[in-house]
Amino acid sequence: MLITISEYRKKHFSEKSKPDARTVRKWINQGKIKGKKIDKTYYVEVQPFNPQA
Repeated sequence: MLITISEYRKKHFSEKSKPDARTVRKWINQGKIKGKKIDKTYYVEVQPFNPQA
């Protein structure tokens, strides 16, 4: 599932520990996290929660 960088930052970091959007784009480009650029927007690939997995 793809979510925007702003959604990723809101869901995975507290207000005081949110990395800058540029940092998240850098992580995607370096392969540190999965994601992709579609047109001009970057998206982070996250795995949906599956309690049965």
